[in-house]
Amino acid sequence: MVPQTWQRAEKVELTRLLSANALTEIFEGRFANRAVLAHVITSVLNADERAIQTLLAWASALRRVQHPALLQLEGVGLASDNRPVLAYAFVPGADLATLARGQRGLPPAQVVATLRPICEALDVLHDQGLIHGALRAASVWIASDGPGTPRLGHLGLEALLPKPDVRQTQNGPPPGVGCAAPEVIDGCPADARSDVYLLGTVLYEALTGEVLFGEGTNQQQLLAHLTAEPPPLPERARHLEAVVRRCLAKAPGARFATMAEVSEALQQAHDGRGMEANAAKSATKVGDVLGTYELVDELGQGSMGHVFLAKHTKLGRQVAIKVLRPEHAQNDELVRRFFQEAQAVNQINHEHIVQILDFAQEPAASGGRVYCVMELLTGASLTQVLKAGPIPLSRLLPLVAQVARALDAAHQRGVVHRDIKPDNIFVMQKPDGRSLAKVLDFGVAKSTGTQVTITQSGTVVGTPTYMSPEQAASLEVDHRSDIYALGTVLYEALAGAPPFTSQAFGQLVVQIITHKPPPLESVTPGGEPIPEGLSTLVARCLEKEAEARPQTMGEVAVVLESLSRDASAGPPTPRKAGRTPLMLGGLGAVAAIGLGAFFLLKPPPTPVAAPAPAPVVAAPAMPVVAPPAPAPAPVQWKLASSPPGAQVVRADTGEVLGVTPLEKTVPATGTAVTLKLSLPGYEPAERSVRADADTSLEVALTPLPKREEAAPKPKPKRVRKPVSDDGTVDPFAN
Repeated sequence: MVPQTWQRAEKVELTRLLSANALTEIFEGRFANRAVLAHVITSVLNADERAIQTLLAWASALRRVQHPALLQLEGVGLASDNRPVLAYAFVPGADLATLARGQRGLPPAQVVATLRPICEALDVLHDQGLIHGALRAASVWIASDGPGTPRLGHLGLEALLPKPDVRQTQNGPPPGVGCAAPEVIDGCPADARSDVYLLGTVLYEALTGEVLFGEGTNQQQLLAHLTAEPPPLPERARHLEAVVRRCLAKAPGARFATMAEVSEALQQAHDGRGMEANAAKSATKVGDVLGTYELVDELGQGSMGHVFLAKHTKLGRQVAIKVLRPEHAQNDELVRRFFQEAQAVNQINHEHIVQILDFAQEPAASGGRVYCVMELLTGASLTQVLKAGPIPLSRLLPLVAQVARALDAAHQRGVVHRDIKPDNIFVMQKPDGRSLAKVLDFGVAKSTGTQVTITQSGTVVGTPTYMSPEQAASLEVDHRSDIYALGTVLYEALAGAPPFTSQAFGQLVVQIITHKPPPLESVTPGGEPIPEGLSTLVARCLEKEAEARPQTMGEVAVVLESLSRDASAGPPTPRKAGRTPLMLGGLGAVAAIGLGAFFLLKPPPTPVAAPAPAPVVAAPAMPVVAPPAPAPAPVQWKLASSPPGAQVVRADTGEVLGVTPLEKTVPATGTAVTLKLSLPGYEPAERSVRADADTSLEVALTPLPKREEAAPKPKPKRVRKPVSDDGTVDPFAN
């Protein structure tokens, strides 16, 4: 139904389709006897009476704004099928999305030249208190009649966009609508920095020819904008990487503050004077002296910076130093986050948390480097230990109990880690052979007090596989989110895999929020029986509702310590050198950096003499044990549905296998498996498939019966607003 406000609008003649996107179809047309670019509003937008009134008010305000890079709005009208139309002054050409897609990414120089005027136009809008809010690559119109100024359209469409909702799993908007800044997805109002984020998506699409996070459902795209990191740019555009990533920062405070800053950064990067060029000139290297420490060797590097082995110039003490990359050292938000880790760790001061000895930020005249000094650890991450093979319960349980004690100390100080995972648990070995755990990387920690809170509201942080349901849904988290994450780590150690896995990010988050974890087997991958009390503890830690989990890490530690005493008949026997899984790949030095950990898979510079070989002793006779039977070969399921696109879920585990058509390789078992298929608008279906042989299955889905719609209630009469001479409804007229 045409909104009341629009019913008397003038008709727009549509003559030729130029392009189409998720928000509008763009036609060449005629309106009020003038050639126009007719932006026909698609049905997915919320074109109801209230939204249209807001759009018209926006259009009225837009008439006060003058800039050559803004498409000139001629008026509003109706297409022949009564769809609302925004009529802009005609400019022959094509939209940026179409051009970028056709060339699989435009040359960086062309992208910079195109988007700098758009930045200027957006700055003018922001000065007038107007937020675009619907910025896409398709919003930028490129003239084809010469090197004219690019022009910005889709003005005012933000009022018509459906509210982004990550919890909407059915009957939501189609893919492509779900592009919004993280804080807007979380329910905060859009502002100028929200437009900066959207401009980052335009930059990415223009340089690659692909929509950022454009795969999957609308919900999955929204979740990706909340939590996922953008893929790297092509090699030819790598000099613009730092600019694009700063635009796409999850926290608004970490982005450029204005479009003028974006424009200047683009020009500097293009001229070779940008953040990456400056970074190369001031890169920290082996041999440099930071404070009283000389950098001896580089241990590793990542997206946030470098980790070096260093020694005190006078005392000779060896430490690990992590140094922020120069381009990050210029970002106040990242520097505060870097300092937050040092502050949080020093507040806790626990034997099972890596020690940070110092933090420094050099003056700009001295290079402006930002770094922290940490204790040097020798061992391996829990990830490496698990890859080496199953861990005996007598060793695993004390380790996890130590982690629980460390986190309990953090929680008592009001600090929530928020990124507990095997990579952030470091395992060392004491001289007596016992294992010692160290918790790393408080870089995304959050204080529930007043001293360490810097994370922007609405930003999801952490590693998706180990996120609690409330963290994955971008809700407020407390210490019980760490309890869920530790439960996931313990589940993985006992089962050989985390409770939820998926290559598709959106599907993984949906599983975490809605599905129950599969129950643990009765034995570990190493064949040890799993005590009932341990299975119960893991299940409690993985409850969806925080109130149903153990309420403190101290409670978790007490249970683990009790189970550990039961699992160990006595003190652990020291392992012989070279046989512990920690030593696979060699002893290493490690330091946390940014969001991860780095390992030196070579001995430290000072060699240590090897011990004398032990005398050969005859081994006692061992009983002959038959080798285990080989595991059966996996089987392949090929599933299809008519129509395609149905979600397929295992009824026994609740695991989402994907959408049809689907090919899935699964372990062979001797029992049949029931699969559930669901598609909006169709009856749910269940089918049984064999799990001992390859199976192909096609399911014809039955449409749901159409519901009879109730007769609409009569609407109260509205006073029609007068229409101006050019066909525009004036919402402010009496």
